[in-house]
Amino acid sequence: MSHELVDGRFRIGHVIGKGNMGEVHRAEDMNALAVSPERMVALKTVLRRRTGLQIDTGADPKAVQRFAREVRIMRRLHHPNLTRLLAGGVAEDHGDLPYLAMELLDGETLRDLMEEERQLPVTWAAAIGAQIASGLAAAHAADVVHRDLKPANVMLTQGGTVKVLDFGMGRIVDDPDEARLTSTGVSVVARA
Repeated sequence: MSHELVDGRFRIGHVIGKGNMGEVHRAEDMNALAVSPERMVALKTVLRRRTGLQIDTGADPKAVQRFAREVRIMRRLHHPNLTRLLAGGVAEDHGDLPYLAMELLDGETLRDLMEEERQLPVTWAAAIGAQIASGLAAAHAADVVHRDLKPANVMLTQGGTVKVLDFGMGRIVDDPDEARLTSTGVSVVARA
C-alpha cells in the first residue's frame, strides 16, 4: 500500500504503528501546502485482520462501524493534550477503506520512557499525569470515555506536550449506536 493515495489525498508511507484494529502510516497530505506543518500526517486505517488478510469492509460491517465511531469521537475532541483529527472517513478509492488522518507527533510513548527509566522522578510523573488528566477532562467534557488508557496510548512529544492517543476503544456517553458495537458482559482487555 506504500505510496498509494488514500481518498485521493493522502500519499501512504511506511508503517509507524499497529494496533488491534489497524495500522498507522506516516503519510503526506497532498492537499496541504508543502511548507505546512500539517503536510505530514499519521494515517490510521482498518487494513488487516490479525491473520494478516485485508479486511473486507462489506463482510465485516462492525469493524467499519467501530472505526466510524472513532471518527465521531475524534471530531468531538479539541484540546492540546489530545491528538488532533485532520480528516476522517471512508476512502472509496480503496474499497471503502475507513481512515483517520491525525497530526503526526514526534516523540515517544510513555511505555517506551518507562522501559528506559524504570523509576521516573516524582516531578516528571506529576507533570505527565497532570497533562493526561487535562486531556481526559476535556474528553469527558465532550461526553467521551477513553476506555483503553495505558502507557502505550500516551505520547510524550519533543516539545514537552503529553498527548493521549487512540480512542478506538472509546465511547460517546449515551450514544444510541454503542449497544450494537459492544457486547454486554464482554470485558475490554488492554495489552501493553
